Amino acid sequence: MIKSIGCDKFFFVQNNAVDTFISRLSRDFICAEFRDILTLKDSGFVSFAEIKAKYDFDKNVTLKNVFDAVCAIRKGDVTNPNIDEVIRLGLYATCDLADMLAAFYRKNGIIPDCVLDKRGIEFYLKCARLWLSGADKGAVEQLVSEYYRKNRPLTFDTFGRADSKTLLSLCDKAVIKDCISGFSPLTVCEQKSDVDLSFVDSRSDVFTELTRSYFPENSADWLLVDFSDADKELLKHENTYIAAINGLCDSMAYRAFMTDDKSFAPYLDDFDKEYIEKAVKGFAKTVTERYGSKIILRKTHLSLNRLDMTGRIRPFEDTQYIIEKNKLTAYCEELFIKLTDCFVIDYENSYMPVCADKNADVSERMLESDFYKEASKAVDKILSGDSEKTLCSVDIVGYIERCERIKADNPDMSAELSREIFGGAAKLFMTE
Repeated sequence: MIKSIGCDKFFFVQNNAVDTFISRLSRDFICAEFRDILTLKDSGFVSFAEIKAKYDFDKNVTLKNVFDAVCAIRKGDVTNPNIDEVIRLGLYATCDLADMLAAFYRKNGIIPDCVLDKRGIEFYLKCARLWLSGADKGAVEQLVSEYYRKNRPLTFDTFGRADSKTLLSLCDKAVIKDCISGFSPLTVCEQKSDVDLSFVDSRSDVFTELTRSYFPENSADWLLVDFSDADKELLKHENTYIAAINGLCDSMAYRAFMTDDKSFAPYLDDFDKEYIEKAVKGFAKTVTERYGSKIILRKTHLSLNRLDMTGRIRPFEDTQYIIEKNKLTAYCEELFIKLTDCFVIDYENSYMPVCADKNADVSERMLESDFYKEASKAVDKILSGDSEKTLCSVDIVGYIERCERIKADNPDMSAELSREIFGGAAKLFMTE
């Protein structure tokens, strides 16, 4: 339906209040209210205050109430009755509500270290309202603290791809604590750079890279990690490798001290293999000391092709050294598995990136939504304690439906491309 009535207007290009609001809804809700949401999208309003003051929701009371609820969550107003609509409709704003309620319980000293997921969110909302209503605060605090003690969600730090946040957001038992993205695992255990840090913003990723201050002081319960950034080029500064992270070459520190430093590609055959092995061993030791056996490795790989926003298969433009880069990633993964007592989720080979840009940076690429569903179920299974060490089997019915969907959007697919995209299921969809 969305394709047939102007979905090209629907993509997030302005990143304004309307886009933010839409991102807090859900697929089912957007489909049900699509025409009115599209009208709101076309309004051109850029702030929540402007929408509230000027936009006429007409007779769509549900959409108006949901908008009011999203505004209330942003302001931290737990008393707003429309927030109940967010829970009833199962909107993505429920995640924002969980963050807001966790902040409420921390701020008021009720649960000092509170982190919440979507489970029990209605109970926490009712208790917060009771606490504010003049009820016996001590009784409410005892009730909610005891419930939290028995149902506390598990927290996750992530190292690697930014879309691991999306994966974990779909889990029933996980809450994201810190996301460490855009850094190479091969420089984590390098000594600190001797670059003059007065040239560097202490809040920047460049500062983090130069000081090796990647991990938070207080670690989460679990770590979700991948080696997608192991192929980042490395600069040799004095006797230390520095990863060429985004923004490094534009920094004052680089212009002042590193313009003459030699650059190395760790995925090429002429790079020091002993260094790679040593780096992975150091990284494995570091994360094991922090997280013990509560580590989940997400296997990743680079794809030659992508799905565009219409479902058509398109090639990426920059695929140079893709075989070498995938080989490096796989080597680091297998070595890491041997060195740690980690769990492994291996689903990415079965799915494709989805992005409009043929030159999209790896860190910006999202995968098919089915990947996140399968991977999040795997994480939940691991957290339940009822899981083998490696999970790689997708739901076959859902996977066949996915293949049928891609085949329908690409009727002219060649037999060779069918084998590449569908793997073992290719015979079912082969086109000669």
